[in-house]
Amino acid sequence: MTCVDNILIVAPWGMPIWRRLTYSINGKEIKSCTSLLPLLLSMKEYIDAGKVDIVIIVLDSLVDKYEGSVDRESECFKCYYELQDYINKANEADLYKDLVSALESFTKEFFKCLLRKYNLDLKINDLNVIVAPAIGSPGGKWTFKGELREFSSLLLHKIAKMGLSKPYHKIIVDLTHGINFMPSLVTNLLHKFASIILLAHKDLDKIVIEVYNSDPVVPTRDEIKRLININKAFHEEIKTIQLIHAIPYFISVSGWIKDNKYKKDLFMKIKDLENKIKSVLFGHIKYVYSSLYYPLPLALYYLICGQDLYDLGQVIENEYMNYIYINKKDLTIERPYTIEPDALYVYYISKAVHNRLNLTKCVPPDLDYLETVFTQIYSRVNIAYEALIEHEISQLRQLEEKIKEDKDILNRLLNRWESYDKIKLLSERKDVKSEEEKEKSQKMPDKRILIAHVGLSYDLVELSLNEQNKLVLRYKLEPKKILEDSKLIVKSEK
Repeated sequence: MTCVDNILIVAPWGMPIWRRLTYSINGKEIKSCTSLLPLLLSMKEYIDAGKVDIVIIVLDSLVDKYEGSVDRESECFKCYYELQDYINKANEADLYKDLVSALESFTKEFFKCLLRKYNLDLKINDLNVIVAPAIGSPGGKWTFKGELREFSSLLLHKIAKMGLSKPYHKIIVDLTHGINFMPSLVTNLLHKFASIILLAHKDLDKIVIEVYNSDPVVPTRDEIKRLININKAFHEEIKTIQLIHAIPYFISVSGWIKDNKYKKDLFMKIKDLENKIKSVLFGHIKYVYSSLYYPLPLALYYLICGQDLYDLGQVIENEYMNYIYINKKDLTIERPYTIEPDALYVYYISKAVHNRLNLTKCVPPDLDYLETVFTQIYSRVNIAYEALIEHEISQLRQLEEKIKEDKDILNRLLNRWESYDKIKLLSERKDVKSEEEKEKSQKMPDKRILIAHVGLSYDLVELSLNEQNKLVLRYKLEPKKILEDSKLIVKSEK
């Protein structure tokens, strides 16, 4: 099924003043001060075809000017030195968004500068820069106060947005220049990136992840002549998505804000924002995510159809940046709250399903639609779910054939809804209880039975025939109530 060949390259970078080296990849030796250029040259045919997008991740600690020892003949150092105006602009910024903008521009111009220095004609389709939050004082001058989880949240947000709009069949990560926590956190997010992309696009049946890292470099006099291998650390094919087992609160307020009596107004604004988001995350999104977590395709359909999804991503684009404070006197950047990466992931998984289904209207689904669309979606969650859904659909198809052969039942279902269990009994020529007796015998939805029948339990589903005489389905109760009564809700935790 995977016929697209879009590639996303992700490269975390520290301070870009790397030395001149000779890199080796796929048997080719290339002189370069960065491993990214040889990696790009190794897939030039994809680049020429416009199939490659790049994400370069830098830290906001790039605002600290580097003053240590360097290889002054290195093209990387030359570009860094030539573009100091951008670093100066970042240092002069009063607003955090302006600091980020200056560092984004620096990184993009730095990459273009390297292409010029090495006379490379690489027509990159889309170069994206993520300025991610640092922590502590990595450069020795500026200090960054916040939580390490914010790095993961920002990356998840930025790359998820890209993955929702384009079906990448391969994610390639070059960890060579990542520093401190960057390589481990980027690697930890890869399955989540792949999950969002895989779920959002029906033309993908797998996503390939490849991670590269170069040989360690020990400074020597002849290091430019040394051969540094760009090694493939691992290769993995992702065919099922990753789902977390509990939904955390979206926002976590930093301790230094809670305990600061001078920050009460800011604290209250953040709490108001937190309450607003909580109502969305633990409202509609929780039910959508739960109906995906458990195999409940009909519930998922009716939860999504005709519903707009509140754009939590805009919280990062708008609110988050506005609350980050630059203290120019102490050279400190203070982040007052943390967006939980797992909560953001739940949102983007839900958004991926929304985007994929694109259900602007609620038209009762027929069996062809349920089988074609939802077996594919749930096979991305767990391959066993595909078999469960196919079995239940096959039972309904058999019933559909019996209905077409029985004029009484056929006429009964035209423009009218009847209980699944009642129609099943009629098709088998068995006695049907009176409505009163049936209502008395109804029980609360059973969790085990619902999962076994992928939510298509006889006593909860109603059937009808559409204009094409195809069997269509709906629930007797609201899907949210069914999930609540059966306790098929993914729990929340703080």
